[in-house]
Amino acid sequence: MKCDKFELPNGQGTAIICSRGRRQKCKDPGCDRNAVALCDWPLGGPNYGKTCDRPMCGTHRHSQGEDKDFCPGHERAKNTPHIWCPRCHMPSFNPNDIEKKFCGHCNAFHDQLDQLPPYEFPKKGRRKK
Repeated sequence: MKCDKFELPNGQGTAIICSRGRRQKCKDPGCDRNAVALCDWPLGGPNYGKTCDRPMCGTHRHSQGEDKDFCPGHERAKNTPHIWCPRCHMPSFNPNDIEKKFCGHCNAFHDQLDQLPPYEFPKKGRRKK
């Protein structure tokens, strides 16, 4: 925690103010309000198990119940038909994939996934030349 020391005007004394840094701003385009929540949309793929965490102000926050909020983009995604692949944990919004239970990322139908090895995402970093 960062603390700053301030001299009060007219020699009235000193004040110490501590904070965890500047407040995050809402990340919605054109909005400069302070954030009051982070998006709780579950991420897929290599970020499986994490959430979006996009800072949102009260106007752009879409409450999903107690202590669960979605950003505007994920609120739209929630209301759009989609499926999640049980192997790579990636979503698909493609109507054909949904109908046929196909994962374009794994390039396999969901009923064939048990025949494939566990999915491993490429390692982040530099590519070898």
